[in-house]
Amino acid sequence: MNSTPPRLKFLLIKPSTPEWRVSDEATGAGRTPMFRHSMLSSLYVAAAMPAFVKTRILDEEVEPIDYDIEADLIGLSFMTCAAPRAYQIADRFRKEKHKPVIAGGYHPTFLPEEVLYHVDAVCIGEAEGAVPRMLDDFLAGSLKRIYRGEPADSPGRP
Repeated sequence: MNSTPPRLKFLLIKPSTPEWRVSDEATGAGRTPMFRHSMLSSLYVAAAMPAFVKTRILDEEVEPIDYDIEADLIGLSFMTCAAPRAYQIADRFRKEKHKPVIAGGYHPTFLPEEVLYHVDAVCIGEAEGAVPRMLDDFLAGSLKRIYRGEPADSPGRP
């Protein structure tokens, strides 16, 4: 009997506002690289993934979204300024591509009920501890609507 967990393809997207987005839809986008939001949180999420998860991070300020990408689960991490775009992305993946979508970040943490109109599950708080639970539940077919993340341990924290 093989006890190897299934290989899961997870696409984690950082949506962007039209002024910064690199895409065919927004001419002139991405021309002003003076200000960028940190991708550190996405890197922490990717590092927290179990070994059987193949995570790809896509930053819309760097490359456009390929909606035909091979992925089992879509993740969105966003702030309020990118919420309208995050909702467009989530709605398209769910309705056109029939892909489940999870979300986290500042905006989903502060307004989870709003975000849940567009996604299958929301992580409130820090994702490092919650996302592995989300993945376990997703693979078991029992994804909950809300997951709460506890503050992650970090050097210098009491």
